[in-house]
Amino acid sequence: MSQLNKKLILIAIGALVAVVALVVVIYPTGPKESWSGAGYGDVAIEIPDGANLTAIGRILASAGVVETASFFAISTYDREEAKRIQPGRYLMALEMGSDEAIDRLLDPESKLQAVVLLQEGLRLSSAINAIARQLQIPQAEVMKAIEDLESGKLKIELPDYAERSAEGFLFPVTYSFRDNVSVEEALVEIVQRYYKTERAVNLEAAAQKMNFTAREILTMASLVEAEAFPGDFGKVARTIFNRLKVNMPLQFDATVNYALGSNKLLFTPEQFAF
Repeated sequence: MSQLNKKLILIAIGALVAVVALVVVIYPTGPKESWSGAGYGDVAIEIPDGANLTAIGRILASAGVVETASFFAISTYDREEAKRIQPGRYLMALEMGSDEAIDRLLDPESKLQAVVLLQEGLRLSSAINAIARQLQIPQAEVMKAIEDLESGKLKIELPDYAERSAEGFLFPVTYSFRDNVSVEEALVEIVQRYYKTERAVNLEAAAQKMNFTAREILTMASLVEAEAFPGDFGKVARTIFNRLKVNMPLQFDATVNYALGSNKLLFTPEQFAF
């Protein structure tokens, strides 16, 4: 066979492949997705940490959200944003189109979450009430989890200077948990947030430089927060250091209030002697 004939055959084969590809694009003969649109009803699905788009497609298909994992995978090919789908629990619908399912997974409003706000200055008893109310669980359940935290039975432990008391170690911030989070899991994340902040300020080393323990610094910070508005924090902190330097009683209302479990401005002599 001459070289010219070989070239002609290769050109013909290439042209045939191109024609077949064009026909497939214009007149696709493979199976088509029959589910479309926003679907109906509600179904909760959970995407675990580390799940790729293939695994997500299988999860959706097994829950009846999309028709098949393959259709979902095909829909993600042209959706670069699909790679931003996050782990968590989502409220989806049944028999959705794959594109609509992707849109819903990318919508923050679809994520099933439990939001817990721990305000600054909360005593442990108030923090327990806040967690119970916002997770919609009994206070006794939160108290039991706190006791487990203090006795070292959870997956995270309090620092040694906590002296087995969670008072002051539930970091105040807004937390977003998955909707079915357990109180134990929530406490682990809350204490982890404390440790993150502690490392950021290098608390133990900073306290040592000032000849105090980390717990003493935290106690003083709590007094400052209870006694003043943020603009006056520096003044109150200097007052504490100056009084401690001369071995003078702090004479702060906040210390009496903490002991009494109250929040008052005026006290009787008997209360001051408590």
